[in-house]
Amino acid sequence: MIRLRTSEESLIQGFYIALGQYLSYLKMLIGTKSDRILYLAVPEDKHKKMQKSDFYKEMLEDYKMKLVIYHPIMEIIEQWIN
Repeated sequence: MIRLRTSEESLIQGFYIALGQYLSYLKMLIGTKSDRILYLAVPEDKHKKMQKSDFYKEMLEDYKMKLVIYHPIMEIIEQWIN
């Protein structure tokens, strides 16, 4: 699982870094023929912001990214998105 880490003003930068990690790990998993499933962990508040943006929605669709939405303070998983 790769975790999206951002500050309030740098969602795009955090997403860019997480996307690079996601794609690198995915390539490695495919290359080793692993049956593991890779997820991007996204804080609930950031996911809400991302859902309002066509850019993020298109990127998630284009790369078929699987998500885990979590509550950062309560440290619980809110939703799994395949």
